[in-house]
Amino acid sequence: MIDPLYSELGIEYQQAYSGPYRPMDIIKPDGRVILSCKDRSLSGYGRPAVCFGNSESVIHEFVSAYEDCPRVNYMDYLENGKLTEISRYLMKQRRLPIIFCTQIIDLTRSEDDLHMDVRKSYQNLVNKYRPEFCPVQTLRDIHFAHCGRETRSPKTWEIQDRMVKSDEAFCLKGENCAALFLHSTDHCYYGVAASMDHTVSHPLIWYAIIEAKRRGCKTFEMGKQVFVGDTKELGIAGFKRGFGGQTIVRLEFV
Repeated sequence: MIDPLYSELGIEYQQAYSGPYRPMDIIKPDGRVILSCKDRSLSGYGRPAVCFGNSESVIHEFVSAYEDCPRVNYMDYLENGKLTEISRYLMKQRRLPIIFCTQIIDLTRSEDDLHMDVRKSYQNLVNKYRPEFCPVQTLRDIHFAHCGRETRSPKTWEIQDRMVKSDEAFCLKGENCAALFLHSTDHCYYGVAASMDHTVSHPLIWYAIIEAKRRGCKTFEMGKQVFVGDTKELGIAGFKRGFGGQTIVRLEFV
C-alpha cells in the first residue's frame, strides 16, 4: 500500500501545519523510511514515521538516528502480517507498541457488494443527494463558518488545493458539508471534513468511496477506530464503521 499521507505534498503540508521538521528520510533500493526530527524527537513530519518496503536495508541508519533522537513516534503497518526490523529493534530497546486500529474498505469488490456492506440504517441516506466536486476553498469556507475562525494557516489550504490540482486528492461538496480525500495509485484516505450542525454527510462519503474505486484505488481508509473512551470519538468511529470494511490492526510506538 502506498499511503497518500506521505506523498511529497503530504509532507509539505505537515511542514506547514506543525513544522518545521528536519528531514532524515532513509531511502534504499528496497526500502524507504519517512523520517524527520524536531526537538530531539523522531516522527514522520508530525505523523508517525513509517517504513515502506524491506526494512532490513535501512535499519542501521534508523538506529543511528534513534541514538541521536531517542524519542520516536513510529507506525508498523504489519504488511503481510510481519513486523518490520525497526519494530524489532525498538522492542529490543524495551519500547512497547500500542495497538492502533483503522477501518479499511476493499475497493476490489463490486459496487453492489460495497453497498450491501453499508449499515442498513445508512442505505437510504447515502442516496439522499448527489455530491459535487468542488474547490478546496469551498471546504475552507464551510470550516470557517462552523468554527467561526481560521484554525490553521492559509499555507496548508494552498497545499491541499495543489493536491487536488495535481490529482493527488479530490474535494466533494454536499448539503452544508464538504470533505477532502487524498489518494495514491492504490489507496484513498478520508482526510478532512467540515459541516454545519445536523448535516447528512452519508452521501458525501459513499460517493467518495465509489469515486476512489473509479480512480483505480484498491483500498479506502476511513480512519482511526476506538472502542472505549471519549464519547465523541466513539461516535465518530462508529459512524465510520457504518460504511463497511474491516477493522485492521497496526502497531504504534509513542
